[in-house]
Amino acid sequence: MKRFLLLASSALLLLAIAPSIATAQNNIYQVKKSLVSNVEFHTTNYGIFGLNVFDSQPDFTVPRGSNKTYFFGSGLWVGAKKPVSTDGGITFENKKLSFITYNPNSGRSWAYPGTYRDATPATIVQPILYHSEEFNRTTGEELNPATSAKWPLWLAPGEETSPLYPGTPFLYSIPSPNDRPAFMNGVDEQFFSYYHDNSLGDYELGFQQAKDLGFPIGLQITQNVYAWKPGDLRENVVVIQYEVENVSNETLRDCYLSQVLDPDIGFAGNDRVSFYDANPLLHAGIIWSEDEGVDYGTLAMIMLEAPVVDANGFVDPNRRSLFRSSTDVNSFINWSIDEDPATPEERYDYIASKRLDLDNGPGDKRVLMGTKPFNMAPGDKAHFAIAFAVLEGVTPNSALEKKGSEAQTDAIPELEALATTLNREYYETSFQTSSVKDWEVSTLAAHIWPNPAKEEAVLRMNLTERSDLSIQIVDNLGRTLRTQQQGNVEAGEKTFRLDLAGLHNGSYLVVLEAGTERQTLRFNVVQ
Repeated sequence: MKRFLLLASSALLLLAIAPSIATAQNNIYQVKKSLVSNVEFHTTNYGIFGLNVFDSQPDFTVPRGSNKTYFFGSGLWVGAKKPVSTDGGITFENKKLSFITYNPNSGRSWAYPGTYRDATPATIVQPILYHSEEFNRTTGEELNPATSAKWPLWLAPGEETSPLYPGTPFLYSIPSPNDRPAFMNGVDEQFFSYYHDNSLGDYELGFQQAKDLGFPIGLQITQNVYAWKPGDLRENVVVIQYEVENVSNETLRDCYLSQVLDPDIGFAGNDRVSFYDANPLLHAGIIWSEDEGVDYGTLAMIMLEAPVVDANGFVDPNRRSLFRSSTDVNSFINWSIDEDPATPEERYDYIASKRLDLDNGPGDKRVLMGTKPFNMAPGDKAHFAIAFAVLEGVTPNSALEKKGSEAQTDAIPELEALATTLNREYYETSFQTSSVKDWEVSTLAAHIWPNPAKEEAVLRMNLTERSDLSIQIVDNLGRTLRTQQQGNVEAGEKTFRLDLAGLHNGSYLVVLEAGTERQTLRFNVVQ
């Protein structure tokens, strides 16, 4: 059913040579399984997500206890350019490097649990994989003390958690008496881990080759994983959130963060993958299977956060909330198992490729979703978040129609509603929505006529309440071409004319924003 048969011999080899696999649950390398959420998955404290590394089996099972698994494994790929001087006297001003926490070809991670500081025996802290189910949410104490650890994230008096602020890590000091443990509001199950790239012996390249190539880059990574119980609005959703810090003394340039996924829905050889071009502003990709007899629905991959930069291209932490409106997915790539990039430079080029791949037929696929480039000065932190979601009973049109240089996927209302809700909660309400009706009730109800249109179209809508209204025309790359600010508009039926003169033939989006509501409509231009 899965590809584990092909990996059986290599899995035995990995048990012999890879400490991150062979000692998956010890004082350093740890793997834990979700216990209460509707999605059953494994996660580690060294960057591998989804893969059950105990027996090299695929995971991300929905619903819990079923045999419906959706991928083999997933992890973070980081690309960066840095100055490198080799022992042979060769100097590179901007050497392309990539660091990976999951290799879909071998199932290995190059990451080492803990922090750079942990390398000093006097300050070493147990780099455990923290699981919310093992801690008292009031006191932060372990329920069954094994390591004398406290929950690592804490809040000062008056503070509240939000996805943009999960709490302050206390890994080396004791919280103040009035502080309290920070468990994410509205989340049923949470994992916290921290790992880095400074253990060259864990690299598949080997210590000396990794050193000669210019590693380590100098990355400290903190990771939160959020999941929900059955019956919740987000019961089939898992969010992975990363904070990546440049702990080197070098400025890192043209950096990229990306999530790499090895999807295996049912039989591994007939998965299909596409960027969701029906609405590029959702920052989503879709994966589905041609398996017959089992309704797997669709696995969605949604980028919730990526770094936003300042005028000089450096990551700007003060502008994080602008990601939804100012930054796009840089790359969404699907490739076959026999096309895996093998070197750090090849992986960097994949991450930086600017490809937004559409469905190209069934196969045993890999998927990469990546950010736009950014620079990091020493001490800078970049933030990145991906949601995996299973849309049960929803299957995209597998025969995507190509029209010239463009292809169109059918709109998936369930995906658009879920992505809109997750984005709103991630930036505004901290996962507090509890009713499916919030997906379905909208201030906006609109349509465009005629469609296709030529020089002009009419936009008709019904506003259920008075709102500040904005109308944007966006192309398939997510670029805003025209904006009409309508000001504060009274409730009721409204009609607006859209000037389409000068637009080339093709498919476009109208993006309507009324207060906190957003709706997108696709239309075509035929001049």
